[in-house]
Amino acid sequence: MDRFFFTIDILAACNLRCPSCPVGNYGADRWKGGTMSPDLLRRILKKATGECSVTGVALYNWAEPLLHPQLPEMIHTVHDFGILCDLSSNLNLLKNPEEILRENPNSIVISLSGFTQEIYARTHVNGDIAKVKENMRRLAAAKRETGANTNIYIRYHRYRDNLLDEIQMRNFAREQGIGFQSVWAYLMPLEKNLAYLGADDNGVTLTDKDHQLIEMLALPLREGSEVARRHRQQPCLLRDEQVTIDYEGNVMLCCGVYDRGKYGFGSYLDIPIEKLQKKRNSHPMCNTCMEQGMHVYGTYGT
Repeated sequence: MDRFFFTIDILAACNLRCPSCPVGNYGADRWKGGTMSPDLLRRILKKATGECSVTGVALYNWAEPLLHPQLPEMIHTVHDFGILCDLSSNLNLLKNPEEILRENPNSIVISLSGFTQEIYARTHVNGDIAKVKENMRRLAAAKRETGANTNIYIRYHRYRDNLLDEIQMRNFAREQGIGFQSVWAYLMPLEKNLAYLGADDNGVTLTDKDHQLIEMLALPLREGSEVARRHRQQPCLLRDEQVTIDYEGNVMLCCGVYDRGKYGFGSYLDIPIEKLQKKRNSHPMCNTCMEQGMHVYGTYGT
């Protein structure tokens, strides 16, 4: 039986408009809004566990899961199937940390890019770092109160201008008993990366703000992609080991693309996993992406 990790957006909303994320850089918001119900999530997982081995579930992709009004129940639904559940948040809001931690999710990742407001606000637009720090304290306190063994850690996005802030945030996290991981910041979605590298068949045009973001990357896009291209024969983990589903239950080509009209395959409930994989393996976007080595750039690291 094939093994897949499931990435599921449980709603179509985010409170920030980060320039590295399609919610912030793709022009008008293409989501209509709405949330996934616990019942739909349960039906998705029932089908998934019946046709493949589910290695884990992340209740996020482009959205902010802490906006979901039934998040504890959504976590509980995943656990009902004996599956590990992961969350990721910008942590600018935190309504019910004790309820969330009582469900004992496997991990909560805090997405950050600065310690001071000046640095943080450049790449987490509309965010308030003071609120994030206070919510980190509250989240750590809730973990102690509930006895959860959830792995709470910061995923710090490295840009050219935020390395001094990284040191301060690492120290702050240590004081709260929160883990810390540094990662290269990327421009997303995949369509914009390919447009930058010369692909002109996906209808995406880079804006001035996109180019400004690219200049800020600590891992340069063009040079990084050139290194990754040397290893383009590597398999794509996102295609071969992961399934991405939006808040309406529609399955996407992968977690890196954003345009549901071009890269959506319809309801996951209606597509057997074998048929889905055939569709993904034959999709022209995969050929374009892998030829450029972008599957290596974004997953293996360079």
